[in-house]
Amino acid sequence: MAWKRRALHLSTGSSSNSNSNQLLFGRHGTSISARGKAPAFSTFPNAPPYLLPPWPPRNQPRARRCQPLFFLPCPRCCFSSPSLLPELARSLAAARPAVVSIGLLVTADRTRGGDRSMRMEGGGGGGGGAGVGGCLGLGQGGEAQIKGTHTHGGRYVQYNVYGNLFEVSAKYVPPIRPVGRGAFGIICAAVNAQTREEVAIKKIGNAFDNQIDAKRTLREIKLLRHMNHDNVISLKDIIRPPRRENFNDVYIVYELMDTDLHHLLRSNQPLTDDHCQYFVYQLLRGLKYVHSANVLHRDLRPSNLLLNAKCDLKIGDFGLARTTTETDFMMEYVVTRWYRAPELLLNCSEYTQAIDMWSVGCILGEMVTREPLFPGKDYVHQLRLITELVGSPDDTSLGFLRSDNARRYVRSLPQYPKQHFGARFPTMSSGAMDLLERMLVFDPSKRITVDEALCHPYLASLHEINDEPVCPAPFSFDFEHPSLTEEDIKELIWRESLKFNPDPIH
Repeated sequence: MAWKRRALHLSTGSSSNSNSNQLLFGRHGTSISARGKAPAFSTFPNAPPYLLPPWPPRNQPRARRCQPLFFLPCPRCCFSSPSLLPELARSLAAARPAVVSIGLLVTADRTRGGDRSMRMEGGGGGGGGAGVGGCLGLGQGGEAQIKGTHTHGGRYVQYNVYGNLFEVSAKYVPPIRPVGRGAFGIICAAVNAQTREEVAIKKIGNAFDNQIDAKRTLREIKLLRHMNHDNVISLKDIIRPPRRENFNDVYIVYELMDTDLHHLLRSNQPLTDDHCQYFVYQLLRGLKYVHSANVLHRDLRPSNLLLNAKCDLKIGDFGLARTTTETDFMMEYVVTRWYRAPELLLNCSEYTQAIDMWSVGCILGEMVTREPLFPGKDYVHQLRLITELVGSPDDTSLGFLRSDNARRYVRSLPQYPKQHFGARFPTMSSGAMDLLERMLVFDPSKRITVDEALCHPYLASLHEINDEPVCPAPFSFDFEHPSLTEEDIKELIWRESLKFNPDPIH
């Protein structure tokens, strides 16, 4: 990695509870030195050092340490995640079918031979859409083997992943391991035989059934191919369909992450202020890059923030992104309601990068409370929850509303004074609280910007302006003209696949 990261040591807790399967940190059980150097392999139970949130500020002695981010695995199973609690692990080890529902439903069946079949469904906002939110970590050993059948002269391999047809290039070698599923399709992990890199392959089935979803898929592909940043998920490949004329499924290949922030916050994993500081810094660092490309993400939420055991954070799911100058927005598709800025709730016709900053504030607050800040049941309830915390806006704070009807509506709502953040967030550090107050401002013109947030004292130990790059060129959405049909989108996605896999065979 080009940017700084400091290492802290993994604390294993009580040695009496230690065993070789208890802690499974990441996919390999390795320690990795700073700056992404070669891993030093280690075996459990002797816990190696891991890269964890940076502490203390540079050039100062390491006075304290963060609690480690660790995953509790299913023993002898290819899945591990913060959402797999010890109770689940114990029940699986005892060969009993188990069900857990913490943002993700996992059911496991075990035969006498130790084989497992597992089914996963997104839930509680964990994943969905065109992104890779909801991906789980992969454990060691005992991986479920799914056999494949070679097709198209051996250039592709076809798998049956729990009833789902999964056909990928032969360079992605077995075993194919399912790690997530949502409304969009299924995600499997595999290894690229050419690069030896472990990747996440997402299948979007029937991708061209409707124009909205097809555009969303194309938009994310083009955006991620344009971007190159440590804190934005990397697009590795678009698997070229076997035939140009007749394909309905799209396979997108990403770098593999261990989990997402949604599942982490729903787990019993302890998070310190140092974790929150590090996650927020990385989110803002990535968002600065995105905004500099003239792009609004518009769907920032915990399930779209992907994590690994080293506490690296990457922004995913750009399917709803738009240019900062675009005015023709589909309001019903913008931002999950709980993370939606007031100007969106009030149908403001013009909005800015400030909508993403509101979402960051909601995420920061949720990291501390482990619960959504504004879990509104509908638009009216959402506005009420917001004003109960940040206070009802006065007339000077409604200048962003062009509609007289909208201003009258806001004035007609019950009036609430601003709540003292210290009372609402008693465990939050003063620095984090001040930053949160500057993010959760009703008037978008008075809301802190991403550049200002990176300069905030709360992030002083991490902020380094020369190590927070911007995008070299703005992104253009020119391909999204109104007359674009599903067949047009299919052709554009085919062309995108050729950029990764030239010399097509028709």
